[in-house]
Amino acid sequence: MERSPYKELTEDAKGPLNQINIHTEGDHLEDLSKRSNVVRELKTYKAFRVYQADGDEETKKKITEILDAGISKWPA
Repeated sequence: MERSPYKELTEDAKGPLNQINIHTEGDHLEDLSKRSNVVRELKTYKAFRVYQADGDEETKKKITEILDAGISKWPA
């Protein structure tokens, strides 16, 4: 599933919880992404979930091997 770490408030958004507002000079509210390069540059990412049955050590070992192989490919 693709996830976004920060969503600006738009007509498609499901409410103000998708946005962080900050108080600026003159007590105005402004979207955090307008003031923060870090927030503005956040990219979407993919998240995965893996489930195994309790006590299934063979599956647990295989999942760990797959994760370790994938992680070892990430740049340091």
